Amino acid sequence: ARASLPRCDFVHGDALQAMREGGPLDDATVVFCYSSAWASEGGALTDFSELVGCCCLPGCRVVVTDKWLECDGSCGEFALIDEVEGPNRETGGSVGYIYEVVRSQRGG
Repeated sequence: ARASLPRCDFVHGDALQAMREGGPLDDATVVFCYSSAWASEGGALTDFSELVGCCCLPGCRVVVTDKWLECDGSCGEFALIDEVEGPNRETGGSVGYIYEVVRSQRGG
């Protein structure tokens, strides 16, 4: 017997358009972002943290690389679940930060 796997969609494009209500990721349960190109202050992702806080539903898991989610509470709340280090051909090594959205502008 073959096990049933959950649906998995890969979306390449404008993150706001994909994650906003009505977009293909508006009900995503897991979001991965290779976050090297996103704006940050220190290692904190600024724009992407705000996007996650605006668009993701509570309970969504968010995985980012080498930079972390951070919010002052105005855009949402994220709980760090785990950090995983691993190889990266582009940088020599990376850290994956795994979060759960606790509260967002869409609920919680």
